[in-house]
Formats: sequence, structure tokens, C-alpha cells
Amino acid sequence: MKIVLMPDGAVLAVLDGVLERVTFANPETGYTIPRIAPERGSGAGAELATAVGPLLGAQVGEFLRLRGRWSSHPKYGRQFWRRCGLCMFLYQRARRPPPPS
Repeated sequence: MKIVLMPDGAVLAVLDGVLERVTFANPETGYTIPRIAPERGSGAGAELATAVGPLLGAQVGEFLRLRGRWSSHPKYGRQFWRRCGLCMFLYQRARRPPPPS
């Protein structure tokens, strides 16, 4: 699993992958529940990962690098929670294509 140390001292997990679909999106707040196909070696496994949090402007098929933490929701299972506050800083669109399958 990839981790990163932020300037404020927070330790965050990194989820790299391709945006496969959007389950829910609120255009007013940016709150989004996307499904991500994790890159190999990201620690997320081979199945689609559910992410939760702001994700404005991302398009299906786009390669993403997300920072946040893994948690387990009692009803919805394992989720990757994006860190809020500096979301525009933390959301990075990778400028490279996804790795070959």
C-alpha cells in the first residue's frame, strides 16, 4: 500500500486507478461516490474500490491518484475516504495513461 506524509503531518493512503463509474454525485457540493479500478500494487485488491468525498470534474476512464484513508462502513463495506479541507490540492489528475492490463 502506498502512503504519503502531508505537510501538516497527516499520513494518508494513496489510491491510484481508473474511474470506472460514478454511483452518486452532488453537483452543488462535489460530494461523489465513484468506483475506481485500482492500479496493481495499490493495496486495494483487484475488485473495484469505492471512494467517498469530493471529486469535481473527473471523467469516466480518467486515471486518478486519490489521497485519504481506508475505512469500513457497517452497511456499504470497505471505502476509501478522500481527505477534505484541501481537496483541490489533494485531487490530482495524473498526466499519464493507465498501465497496460
